[in-house]
Amino acid sequence: MKRESRQDKKERRSEGRRGRRAEPMIEPLAPSAWWARWILAVLVASAAVVVYWNTLQNGFVSWDDGDYVYQNPLLQGGLGSIWGELFKEDKHEQYYPLVFTSYWIEHKFVGVEPRLYHATQIALHAVNSMLWLFVLRWLGVSLPVATLTAALFAVHPVNVASVAWVTERKNTLSGLFFLLSLLLYLQHRRSGGAWRYWAALGSFQLALFAKTAVVVLPALLIVSDRVLDRRWTKLSFRRAVPFLALAFLMAIITIGVEGEQSKSGRPVDPMLRPLIACAALVHYVGKVVWPANLLPLYPRWPESFHEYRYWLSAAALIVVAILLLRFRKKLGDRVLWCVALFLLPLLPALGLKHFNLMQFSFVADHLMYLSAPGLFLAAALVVERFVRSADHLAVGLGRGAVIVAALAALGWLTVRQNHVWHDTETFWVYTLAGNPDCVPGNINLGNYYKRNKECEKALPYYRAAARLLPDHLNTPRFYAQCCRELGRHEEALQWYQEALQRAEKKSPRFVAIHLEYAGFLRSLKRSEEARAAYETVLRKDPRNRTALLGLEQVTRATGTGEGAK
Repeated sequence: MKRESRQDKKERRSEGRRGRRAEPMIEPLAPSAWWARWILAVLVASAAVVVYWNTLQNGFVSWDDGDYVYQNPLLQGGLGSIWGELFKEDKHEQYYPLVFTSYWIEHKFVGVEPRLYHATQIALHAVNSMLWLFVLRWLGVSLPVATLTAALFAVHPVNVASVAWVTERKNTLSGLFFLLSLLLYLQHRRSGGAWRYWAALGSFQLALFAKTAVVVLPALLIVSDRVLDRRWTKLSFRRAVPFLALAFLMAIITIGVEGEQSKSGRPVDPMLRPLIACAALVHYVGKVVWPANLLPLYPRWPESFHEYRYWLSAAALIVVAILLLRFRKKLGDRVLWCVALFLLPLLPALGLKHFNLMQFSFVADHLMYLSAPGLFLAAALVVERFVRSADHLAVGLGRGAVIVAALAALGWLTVRQNHVWHDTETFWVYTLAGNPDCVPGNINLGNYYKRNKECEKALPYYRAAARLLPDHLNTPRFYAQCCRELGRHEEALQWYQEALQRAEKKSPRFVAIHLEYAGFLRSLKRSEEARAAYETVLRKDPRNRTALLGLEQVTRATGTGEGAK
């Protein structure tokens, strides 16, 4: 046999490469009638509307709804104020102009009546549920699997915190444009058309204007290309560059805006954060698989390397990662997409970088809005095999009935969970029942009762908050105010002293508590003590008009001293 020359081998390899390049890189979509897709999408959206319909009876809750809606000065300032927020000295804590624009439009129609705000939330979630079906179809997922994934997204109770909570318009609105961008990008990859690519980029920018956490979309686009092309390509990374540029720009803006706001809570030990992230991932998987005891704010785990949940979670994730790598070829590329979809949107909220919520809890259901579909898709792929393995029509129908029953049960749980967000009292009473040491729960429920002149009810919650948060200035102050209303003057004086001690430690220049304390002393005719309190204020702020006037009045009333100069 004649030996093949080096040149012949080179030409053969070159022909092989040309042949591989000529092969279609994207598998064709499985056939399905367009009307079938739309009917199923409408059914999914209808399911979302049905399970969230009772949220129309809900009001606002005192957990950011005030800052975002009914006490938000941006809604009074108009669109110029909302979009020009970057150029103001006194900024809102977050730059989400598209979210505030949606609130501004609703505010023009109904003011602060909550029904329209909740209706918008329902509509956005229903549309997002439809979009998940279309996105998965264009990714190449079969119609039954795409439909089941979208249905799980529509009715699963883990999404209640994103839909029933008006503040989380950030999730539903950013989710809309996130999914539109992903859908347009997948259509561009399959059908071509430069306009689809640029429309995807524009949709991504709108998503960023609603919530910066969607910066992970470029990474998901690269993984989507890997699924479509069955390999990593340089072209995929080049296509992602404009998306990465927008993400980087908005991340810089967000860091700048939020960096100007006061941050609460001591940052967690950086060495402990990866373990907390592992425990958070396991927690989220558990809540999707078994959505029991859902809470708006979960108990905060101990900051200790001796906490067993951290090490067990890390070990479990290592085992899962090894199994995924071992069986990756058998599982297929869509499992890679499931993992990426679950992990990427959660990355900014796993605690690897400190954020404000971590002072109260390391996990929250509303952080899962865009990541939970990764688990839903994985579950749907498993169910597809479960149904197809039926060797008899009756068995297949029976298994289908089980799936429908499971969706109905999840929808029922969602309807029940919606009631948690009915009003401020219901919300915080429920939260504290599952998390008694919740600091915001104790403070906000105390404030609720105090506003409604139910001071006796407020006292135990303020007392608990003062114990749980020793450096909080206003908790003992609020307790003292309730005691004044109840005529318990000596107790009120003790709590004012506690508030003053905390103020001296945390904010020595803070004089509001001193002024309030001095005014209370005057009302009790304790003039010398009131004089001393006013003088303390003037040592901190010599030009304080309230203190100068109060000292003058005390001096005139007692008929002694030279008065304030």
